[in-house]
Amino acid sequence: MTTEIFRNILYKQDQELLADAKFLILDEFHYMKDPERGTVWEESVIYAPKEIQIIALSATIGNPKEVKAWISKVHQKTELVKVSQRPVPLERFFFNAQRGLISLDSKVEVKRFLKNKSAKKSYKNAKKSEYQFPSIFLTLRKLQEQNLLPCIYFLFSRKNCEISCHKLFEENIKLVKQEEKLLIQSKIQDFLKEAPWLENHRILKFLRNGYAPHHAGLIPLAKNLIEDLFQANLLKLVFATETLAAGINMPARSVVISQISKSTGTQHRLLTSNEFLQMSGRAGRRGIDQKGFVVILETFFEGFFEILELSKAAPEELNSSFEGNPTMILNLLSRLEIREVQELVFSSFLRFQNNLKIQDLETRLVKLRSLRQKKKEKLQQELSELKKIPWENCQRIIDLLVELNYLTEDYRLTSKGNWSKELKFPNALLVSEIIDSEVLENFSVCELA
Repeated sequence: MTTEIFRNILYKQDQELLADAKFLILDEFHYMKDPERGTVWEESVIYAPKEIQIIALSATIGNPKEVKAWISKVHQKTELVKVSQRPVPLERFFFNAQRGLISLDSKVEVKRFLKNKSAKKSYKNAKKSEYQFPSIFLTLRKLQEQNLLPCIYFLFSRKNCEISCHKLFEENIKLVKQEEKLLIQSKIQDFLKEAPWLENHRILKFLRNGYAPHHAGLIPLAKNLIEDLFQANLLKLVFATETLAAGINMPARSVVISQISKSTGTQHRLLTSNEFLQMSGRAGRRGIDQKGFVVILETFFEGFFEILELSKAAPEELNSSFEGNPTMILNLLSRLEIREVQELVFSSFLRFQNNLKIQDLETRLVKLRSLRQKKKEKLQQELSELKKIPWENCQRIIDLLVELNYLTEDYRLTSKGNWSKELKFPNALLVSEIIDSEVLENFSVCELA
């Protein structure tokens, strides 16, 4: 189940569902830092029954001892198990159109490349016609030459995943043998028996040639078919957005990372080490490959030095993104007193991390006790602000819920609060306000949908 579903079960205190549970496995535990979903992960750790053993898994946490200490404090004694060797070792390559594949893990190859003048050439000022960068066709040819298929080719837009498939189709590129094509066709026929309305879906023509797009814009049925075919080694190339890098079991012999920067909607930035590690981690199939291969393409904006630095970067530290929200507050106050809610909020990883800063400031203030200057006042102000986190934000939400009649003055749920606590999605308060108003009364069924 998703972490949200588990958290909702905990909200409901559904003892029957958890009665026989001995273990709670939280995969991809670094999602706790996600701005949108992170709070849910922290809540799951804090509210989980103490008798259930938590097993938190991640390949990309830079401060595991701190995370272990927090879980031990708020849940139960927890051990740190570190594994430094991958089941399938990786080799990372820089792909330069002129020089081919250069192993970033070979000191000899790195030195040899750096001695060459082309490595230092300022191609950013050169005309595109004067300097060639790896195209999809050149990269695919190199993958085929080096026997690196099947491959996941990471692009950073849904549109580019689709365009890449169309380019291969227009050039009549086929990546599967005749017998594989027959097996794919058989799987497609079974698929169409279940979903005949998808008979003319665009991906079917790509699948027959052994490649496909994979991104959040595809309907789930189509994504399931792509994943099944790839896991059966019938698809040789998948153009995917980074959403494939987490939570889906689709390992490949190799991974291509088309660029090491991405747009966030408001800015263009380099990939974080965790994003790079997540995508790289898809390379190498257990029990099949002795080694996984990661190919990072040179681009107009990112060259050898930037790519080498990112390939050597350590995992980022996991920091809390805990933030109180109306749904959380209403669900907690439906069964707890305000004092108990405050205790739970102060059990967050955010507070745990802040406690170290608080202790440091208190120690420094003791040393400055005899002094009167601006410096002491500044430290006291900083300490006061830290101690308010994260309860101050929760208190603001509680005050708003009282004002909008979700809570009484003594923090009991009103009838409005009781049904609103079941709306467990972003902007739930806005939706419940719309439902509670008269604005929807004259809407038709279609308009409501």
